[in-house]
Amino acid sequence: NDFWRYDPATNQWTWMKGANTAGDPGSYGTQGVPDPANNPPSRCETAAAWPDNSGNLWLFGGYNGATFNDLWRYNIATNTWTWMKGSSTTNQPSVYGTLTVEGPANTPGAREAYAHWKDNNGNFWLFGGFVFSSGTPLNDTWRYNPLTNNWTWMHGNVPANYGTTCVSSASNVPYGRHESRASWKDQNGNFWMFGGYNGSGMINDLWLYCLATNQWTWVSGDMTTNSPGNWGTINVPSPTNEPIAK
Repeated sequence: NDFWRYDPATNQWTWMKGANTAGDPGSYGTQGVPDPANNPPSRCETAAAWPDNSGNLWLFGGYNGATFNDLWRYNIATNTWTWMKGSSTTNQPSVYGTLTVEGPANTPGAREAYAHWKDNNGNFWLFGGFVFSSGTPLNDTWRYNPLTNNWTWMHGNVPANYGTTCVSSASNVPYGRHESRASWKDQNGNFWMFGGYNGSGMINDLWLYCLATNQWTWVSGDMTTNSPGNWGTINVPSPTNEPIAK
């Protein structure tokens, strides 16, 4: 759980927080209260590292032999961590609340290696991830508002449904997955996600999520796992080209 700062101007690293040994238990302190003694417990697979509009840094979840659902904020100016949401114990279930309704009790369940984005309004988003205790890949979509400190369950937690390629629908839902490292925001503020692992194999599907309609669209790739892909000709675009599952 060591935390580091790199200065490109001097080409030097600085150890800022956390322990210099592995497996540190951390210190949660009091939820919502910054304290120099606070540190997140050691972990890996913490896929989300969001900056907020005030320059603070945020992380959610991860794995240390069990999965977390804690949300932390780091204040660069004070070099201080604050435990903001979630539990200080591992393997917690989701509290979904009501679909699309923000609430202080809502929280994503413990998970690791999910897709993540930040929208144009400064909210943080995540999709899916993996629950180590049950071996379950998730397909729920969540939004976090840093101004209210509340989560909203936006979509998913239902069986996957691809629908028709390039046709948006409220019933479309990607497969549950984790390790979807390729996740972008386009110039219109929509989110994109490619591939990952769905519990039975690697996938090569490409999805678009439209914030305005709260709908997913299957854009490209296959519904089946471990697709061999199609390279086509180097530097030549083609509608039949697709990356291998990964």
